[in-house]
Amino acid sequence: MKNINKRSKTFRMVKNSMTHNILMITKFYDNLITFADLDTIHPRKYKDRNKVRRSLLSLHLNSLILLNDNETWIITPNGKNFLYEFAQRNKSKTPID
Repeated sequence: MKNINKRSKTFRMVKNSMTHNILMITKFYDNLITFADLDTIHPRKYKDRNKVRRSLLSLHLNSLILLNDNETWIITPNGKNFLYEFAQRNKSKTPID
């Protein structure tokens, strides 16, 4: 898949990190997401709002999500492309039976 955003190539994300999980949730919903949505999905994991905001800001600064003033966000086409490329780079080496 063609990468539209050149900055996403230098963006480093750890698999299964909070930032990675938030981006995947945002892609899955493909709609505006709120903190209430994260609380519904996993109340304890996303309890620390400062960590969530830090992840959201990082995603926003790399043009992977659009972060709104009312603390809602949505994934961008660059964010979707990044996830596909990330999955391709982090393929499991062991075959699944």
